[in-house]
Amino acid sequence: MEKHQKFRIGRLNGKNGADFAPKHLSDSIDDTVIIAGSDAYQAALIFYNAVKAAPAHIPGAKEVYSDLKARFPKVKYKKVE
Repeated sequence: MEKHQKFRIGRLNGKNGADFAPKHLSDSIDDTVIIAGSDAYQAALIFYNAVKAAPAHIPGAKEVYSDLKARFPKVKYKKVE
């Protein structure tokens, strides 16, 4: 028996590892999608802030900023008393 198969069976307390594989794969894909989305959001936010800080004399900066502004609305936080 291969090392990987022993681990799968051990994690299932002796049950067949076939039931474990689809769930594990699904969870791994979900995790990858979340991480990729987070990385893409961070990159877009960096770009948005760079455009926002761009001087007014750069052609097209104002239009790009207006388009991106809709994707990054201001978040208003309530004060905790």
